[in-house]
Amino acid sequence: MAILYGISVIAAVAFSYCALRIIYNLFLSLLARIPGRKLAALSTFYEWYWDCIQPGRYSFKIMKMHKELGEHHFVLKAPSAFYQIPF
Repeated sequence: MAILYGISVIAAVAFSYCALRIIYNLFLSLLARIPGRKLAALSTFYEWYWDCIQPGRYSFKIMKMHKELGEHHFVLKAPSAFYQIPF
């Protein structure tokens, strides 16, 4: 019985972490105000899908998303460029 309780506590903590991470990525992150696909903003699953399930197609998907978004998007070519975005 104690093992079942422990497993349920671990599952609840994991679920809570995932839910809070999704809320943070969609609403509280500095990058949440930047337009783009919300599914891609949720987690790295979107990138994993296009790189692993559809092997090597993520770079083409990024190019397609850039064309769809038009002029109102950001492209960060270096991690230090993040700090230069005027929020």
